[in-house]
Amino acid sequence: MHKPILHAAGRLVVTLLLTIHLAAQDTPQRSREVHTTGAELSSAARALQQGDLNRAEQILRLVLQREPKNARAHHLLGLAYFQRGEVTLAEAELRTAASSTPVPASVSYDYGVVLISQNKFQEAAPQLERAVKLDPKDALALLFLGRAYHELNYSRKANQLFQRAVQIDPNVRDGYYHLGFSFKSLGDRADAEKYLRMELERDPDHALARYEIADIEYEKGNYDAALEAVTRSVRNPGIRAKSLYLRGKIFLRQQRIEDARQSFLKAVETSPDMADSYFQLSMIARGQGDTETAEKYLARYKEIKERQQNSAMASGVVKQ
Repeated sequence: MHKPILHAAGRLVVTLLLTIHLAAQDTPQRSREVHTTGAELSSAARALQQGDLNRAEQILRLVLQREPKNARAHHLLGLAYFQRGEVTLAEAELRTAASSTPVPASVSYDYGVVLISQNKFQEAAPQLERAVKLDPKDALALLFLGRAYHELNYSRKANQLFQRAVQIDPNVRDGYYHLGFSFKSLGDRADAEKYLRMELERDPDHALARYEIADIEYEKGNYDAALEAVTRSVRNPGIRAKSLYLRGKIFLRQQRIEDARQSFLKAVETSPDMADSYFQLSMIARGQGDTETAEKYLARYKEIKERQQNSAMASGVVKQ
């Protein structure tokens, strides 16, 4: 289940600003150096909020030169890297911040979000668990924790977390989408469609919800409705390949063989490792009597599937 998480960065800036301003005020008897550090951290947070990442980094590096173990400075620097797209560096800084004690909920949340952005769901889950334990009413933390567990194939636990998130905040971003998707994964098509359509009511351009509705309509045999929905989701670059694949399957059901073939070809052009598209292309070629092309596509399909299975075994993820 894929969903952009860039919106999380804005939430992180606000959280960190609150954390830093509160921390800068909590001990009136600070030394001059500590007062200076607090002011610098506040300035760095403001720079982050304003999008001045270079200024924020400059300030934070000065702080860390004096205080290499300053957890808040590492936290903010990790956020700066994250906003800049340097996710590996962001992870390293947030890992350092999370090694301090006590660990604020915001650090655990931010670290978990960065890990999810790298598909490190096994590592993200305990960080987000800690964030939720410290702040049980944090709908976004519940949502991201649900995402981590869903990707780890703990589907029922993920569904419960998504339900908690939307109960706490019905407007939490992508909440109904994730809840609908999790119901779909559990085989509950009625509730899946209900929540996915609720997401589309508030965001008609939600491409992922539109794609899942298309898939449900396809499963129900409503091919015209499925085609209408998937044609809109094809426009989204993040899900273009799988939308093209679904569109190809719809065309096959409508006996539009050449349209299906072209859609599968576009799918593998967009995502060369889309194994199922190669399988469909193989079947189409075989049906047209082109055995050589069919075998070529089938070999590619088997190669990709074997690689994916080996990768899954290496990751140690077991379906629950």
